[in-house]
Amino acid sequence: MRIRDDAGASIDLPQGRLRTLVAALLVQANAVVSAEALVEQIWDSLPPKQPREALQVMMVRLRKHLGPGPAARVRAVRAGYAIETRPGELDLHRFEELCRRGAEACARQDWGTGGAVLAQALDLWRGRPLEGIPADRLTETVVHGLEERRIRALSDRITADLALGRHARLLGELTEVVGLHPLHEGFRGQLILGLHRSGRTADALECYREGRGILVRELGIEPGAALTELHQAILSGTLPAAGGTDPAAGSPPPAPCQLPDAVADFVGRSESLAQISARLLRPAPDEAVPVMVLSGAGGVGKSALAVHAAHRLRAEFPDGQVFVALSTGGRERPAEDVLSELITSVAGRETQLPEKPAARVALWRRVSADRRLLLVLDDARSAAQVRRLLPGPGGGAVLVTSRNRMPGLTGRRLLEVATLPRDASVALLRHAIGDARADAEPEELAELAEQCADLPLALRISGARLAARNTWTVRSFLRGLHEARLRLDEFSTGDRTVRGTIESSLPEAGAPSLSGVDVRAAFAHLGLIGGAPFGTGAVAAVLDVSARQAEDVVEQFVDLHLLTMAGPGRFGFHDLVLEVAREHARSRLDAGTRTAALGRWVGWAADAAWHAERLTNARRRPTAFEQDWIRHAEGQPGAPEDAESAWAWFDLEWQALLAAARAGAAAGLHEPLAVLSLAAAYPGRLRCWWQETEELTRLGLAAAHAVGDTEVRIAATNDHAISLAVQQRFDAALPFFAQAMALARSAGDRLRESQAGLNTAIAARHRDLPEQALQALGEATGALDEHERSTGPTAMSRRIRRSIMLCQGISLSAVGHHGPALELLSRLLSLAEAAQDVPHIHQTRLHLGRLHVARSHPAEAVPHLEAALAGFEAMADPEATATALHALGRAGLALGRTAAALGALRRAHTLFSDLDHQEAEQVLELIRQNEAATVGC
Repeated sequence: MRIRDDAGASIDLPQGRLRTLVAALLVQANAVVSAEALVEQIWDSLPPKQPREALQVMMVRLRKHLGPGPAARVRAVRAGYAIETRPGELDLHRFEELCRRGAEACARQDWGTGGAVLAQALDLWRGRPLEGIPADRLTETVVHGLEERRIRALSDRITADLALGRHARLLGELTEVVGLHPLHEGFRGQLILGLHRSGRTADALECYREGRGILVRELGIEPGAALTELHQAILSGTLPAAGGTDPAAGSPPPAPCQLPDAVADFVGRSESLAQISARLLRPAPDEAVPVMVLSGAGGVGKSALAVHAAHRLRAEFPDGQVFVALSTGGRERPAEDVLSELITSVAGRETQLPEKPAARVALWRRVSADRRLLLVLDDARSAAQVRRLLPGPGGGAVLVTSRNRMPGLTGRRLLEVATLPRDASVALLRHAIGDARADAEPEELAELAEQCADLPLALRISGARLAARNTWTVRSFLRGLHEARLRLDEFSTGDRTVRGTIESSLPEAGAPSLSGVDVRAAFAHLGLIGGAPFGTGAVAAVLDVSARQAEDVVEQFVDLHLLTMAGPGRFGFHDLVLEVAREHARSRLDAGTRTAALGRWVGWAADAAWHAERLTNARRRPTAFEQDWIRHAEGQPGAPEDAESAWAWFDLEWQALLAAARAGAAAGLHEPLAVLSLAAAYPGRLRCWWQETEELTRLGLAAAHAVGDTEVRIAATNDHAISLAVQQRFDAALPFFAQAMALARSAGDRLRESQAGLNTAIAARHRDLPEQALQALGEATGALDEHERSTGPTAMSRRIRRSIMLCQGISLSAVGHHGPALELLSRLLSLAEAAQDVPHIHQTRLHLGRLHVARSHPAEAVPHLEAALAGFEAMADPEATATALHALGRAGLALGRTAAALGALRRAHTLFSDLDHQEAEQVLELIRQNEAATVGC
């Protein structure tokens, strides 16, 4: 099972049940899978004692492993869980769709289309489905059905090939298939038919006798009616052999072969080679000439792939293989020159060439018709250029390489050529420098592949430079890359440079553009955005254009392979293309233009994040500075309309917001950066992006100090302290909470002072400093009292007071003041129930229960703890659930209910362990002590 994110990067999941969970969701993608079904498929016949809790914990772990974007695809619904996939993303869905189309084509006897489509379906298979997934129930229910569908597709594809007269070329494949499936009468019948029609009737009859013997010996049955009738038809002579119709049966010697030498160090691309072969060798019946376009960025290896594929297909095109370069010096070659080269290559140099272009095109079509000719058109610039060069009908095929996707080329099949996988990149470097040097520095070789961004041109240049200097080590070459002012300068040898190859993809200055925006200027501006995937909102901001123009710009850049699709509506640069774009930004945009563009981008991020956060966290009180800044912002089209879409927006834009914050800090754009940090901190914390949120709030705090607004400084200091506290870094958080409290006190902002005091107390309590916590809570209560005297109680102030009371109760209990703690928590429970404050109700019951256990009144603790446990389970909060179970276990032990107590403690230990929680060891030790005591009794 292989998973990639929206940018195409591989997502590595740990071996075990987490992979089973993903597999169980994916085989029923876009449908709700019940929790019961997931438990059965993940744990087979040995489910955990609390399966729903265990499943919830696994979902938390899965979302952490997937990361922000992909995690949003996994949804919890009332009946279970679902994973969202889009059309074409899941290979299982592509396989089923291709099988359906292929079967329909074969049913109407469109054998060419049916065979080609089914071949594409079969090319998706890589070994056994769900291999390595540890779940017998899941593999039993899924794999058998998939194998049956694969066998049916293979049988249908072979039937189509037999109908097209390709008997001889099928014999090797059929012999292997029959060996793997000796009892499958359909495959054996196809092999018998292929042998007979290839003139090998004796072998066909022997194949029947062998199959009959296996069926009788293994199953005790005779062959079925279809196989028996085929055997009788061959014996009686009523089934004629089709001699001579198979193009694979004896090819004439090849005509002109004008292919460049194949690249000696060609690596990888096996899937691409299979797709090229399937496309060029299995055209649709009504297709005059099959055309395959290999499209990709400069230096990605399109030409090497085309030449390698053409050499592999030479025997299939006995009338010639011709390679023609359609560009020279970055410019399109005149059509007349290319046509002359083609005509003389195929018809001979003595051929009289007409003067008029149209007559020359007609002559080329005539001399190339009815020939099994393979034409490789390299570095095509436009669909119109290629259309004039297509050969006449009757057996030829065309392979085109281009940085353009050629949407105007009717009937073309597009193959996107990407950079190499990392293992193939390392293999290419190894080929260049030799095994001995590669084995001596394996880690350095992998790092060099990463520095080359897996771009074949950069890899070959680096390999050639190392190969030419035996005294260089890979480490010394890497040191040169790191020390070079510009990495691109190192990727050059002779007349080959990565920079020049990438820049040749840009249109000439003044060339018309789809959007009306100067393409070269837009390329430089986008170099300011950075490496994180971005959307058209950011593009519109940095270019200062409309949303429609931004869409046109990115569409043109994607077509030119200057940008890549990083997911629906998301775009990004290849690493080395980004370096060229940044060079253009530095050299072609003056300082004022760069600062203005960055200001628009960071301002867009702040404005959009602020409005999205208002939908997710309406309880936060924005600062006056934020509200004034937002009033003067332009507003963003297409903003989220509700909380659900706002969360989805943050999932999508988080990395782009972080990149904008970094750029804003570097450029000194303090005001929008301060707003952005205050708006994005809460979503970042709730999505558990803790380290990135810490970075964001650190940048925001520096910006707040630069802005100088006290209220902003208070909020930014508090946000940064919270970002440290959620990572259990309370020692680091406490000084910032103290700063926020002091700032609020000096500014006379009693509500923010009470919030900062509460947060200080929570951090102190977690540091086992209950006296310090009680002191901070006293100060927070005083500030809140003063605030309510001046403004009256509000929903927010009441909620803060309930939080203060909860923390006071816990802290009083921690210092042994059980009576006051009990009185306070009992009063809080009444207040929370009256306000229908569900989180405070459950938390208060939890701590009342723990207090009763500490007071040696376990019987009074149990009702509170059971109610809290039910509430936390309903909220799907695994950490709070584990805490309640831990307390219940201790209460049960005190009551002598050892079996039930150990059951609760084991459940708590499982949850804490899955969450990597520090309390797991404490619970485990308690379990061991009481298990030993039980055994001793």
